Amino acid sequence: VTIPEGKNLFEVAAILEQKKICSKDDFIKVSKDLTFTSSLGIPSHRLEGYLYPDTYGLTKGMPAKDVARVMVSNFNRQIKGLNFSSSPNNLNKHQIIILASIVEKETGAREERPIIAGVYHNRLERKMRLYSDPTTIYGIWENWKGNLKKRHLQEKTAYNTYRISGLPKGPIANPGIAAIKATINPKKHNFTYFV
Repeated sequence: VTIPEGKNLFEVAAILEQKKICSKDDFIKVSKDLTFTSSLGIPSHRLEGYLYPDTYGLTKGMPAKDVARVMVSNFNRQIKGLNFSSSPNNLNKHQIIILASIVEKETGAREERPIIAGVYHNRLERKMRLYSDPTTIYGIWENWKGNLKKRHLQEKTAYNTYRISGLPKGPIANPGIAAIKATINPKKHNFTYFV
């Protein structure tokens, strides 16, 4: 099964169910299980951001916990050797993964990721809000009908970066290595907006 970059845990769960690997509900449940998340060394309330996008050889009917373990283990392998301490704004590893997930959702173009990461780092440095539509959508994902409206941008959630300062509560998707690297080493510029 192939998990594309930028899919969130709900989308990953749907792909896994479609391929008859495990049930969508089971995968979502284990991804939100704080005890399980903690046992994997994830410093968050869910596995979002740590389910590495890749092609996996998984068995049909595999327990959801085993699938999650495989994906998180792959994440740890992929990031091994990255210097998370070199990120601007003194972001820790988890904060870098949060920001990388936003960068991943903002573009599918590999060459744009360092520029977009630079925009978000500039906003953080200037104490601006991130104003990211994908964060707002993630905050309402389970009730979202696919059309972002002004009222959604005004709704205060732990993910709505139109309403909160700084980073959202956690990652909003599962970034690939290019987005993570771009977030650690963004392009240096003075941009604070993009079109």
